[in-house]
Amino acid sequence: MALAAIPSAFALHALATLFGSQWLWWVDIPAVMGLYGLFRVVYSRWLWRKRVGPFSLSAIRWIGGTWAGRIKSSHNAGSDTLAMLHVRQTWSRLSVRLLTEHSTSYSLMAALNTSESRDQGLSYEYLNEPDALAVETMQAHRGTVHLTLSDDGQRLQGSYYTDRGRRNVGEAEFKLISRQYMILHEALGGLGTKEEAQGNKDVSEGRQAAD
Repeated sequence: MALAAIPSAFALHALATLFGSQWLWWVDIPAVMGLYGLFRVVYSRWLWRKRVGPFSLSAIRWIGGTWAGRIKSSHNAGSDTLAMLHVRQTWSRLSVRLLTEHSTSYSLMAALNTSESRDQGLSYEYLNEPDALAVETMQAHRGTVHLTLSDDGQRLQGSYYTDRGRRNVGEAEFKLISRQYMILHEALGGLGTKEEAQGNKDVSEGRQAAD
């Protein structure tokens, strides 16, 4: 980005000179910094995830959007829960929000390891907060998740474990539904689970409005 900002500043100077504009010498240095900042914002938000033919502009894979799937937990001798992931991602920032019928989890820290890493995929620590109407046995807790990204970038699959307050472990699998951010029943409908998703419609719409 710095390599692009410097010649761009020189190009602006040359254009100003060509058209007879008076270019103050003390504008040149701020122009370089301003262009660098502009290029960084554009790259961080959009350009990094673009491809030019077979070439990618970043080694970081784009997983932003809505994912839907199932969580299989050791809780109560085994349970199966439908869930939705919202992944918000730029080149320099990453956050994860998981939503089920009865609780919401937010990432406290998150990282996306590239394919060159020994442990490629999405890893994050989360804080889970049960809804007001959830059963009394559900308590706020922390946990850790690691999900491996498939080669085609359409699935996340892996495992999680909670802190010693709950001591649960489990597996999770998600499918990319949309690059847009959807509400719960819409995302689960993308899994072909419309009957289950309809039962969550009022809960998800109310929670979306609260956000």
